[in-house]
Amino acid sequence: MSPVDLFWKAAGVDLESTVLLLTGATSSRAVAEGHQSLVFELLLDAGQRAVAKVIDASLVDVDPVVARVETIAELADIDERVCCPLRIEDDFVNAVIDTAGARR
Repeated sequence: MSPVDLFWKAAGVDLESTVLLLTGATSSRAVAEGHQSLVFELLLDAGQRAVAKVIDASLVDVDPVVARVETIAELADIDERVCCPLRIEDDFVNAVIDTAGARR
């Protein structure tokens, strides 16, 4: 088990199940891991493939992350070569709550 996996397990979060629940995806597969993040390939209901990047909000300033994702969405509106992020419950960035009630 990777350090990132161990971190989420210690926080009491089944991250893959949480990503499935948040996105409504029918399946997921962990595809990459960074220093502070995990990436999942998802299959959504309509057969659409998507990617979810999960970072621990306690390790980064969330505001710049939101700004970057919103900028990518704006670029996608004007250039078809840019993949548009998907909104979940009207937001591009969503929190995962651990068993202690902390936003992750």
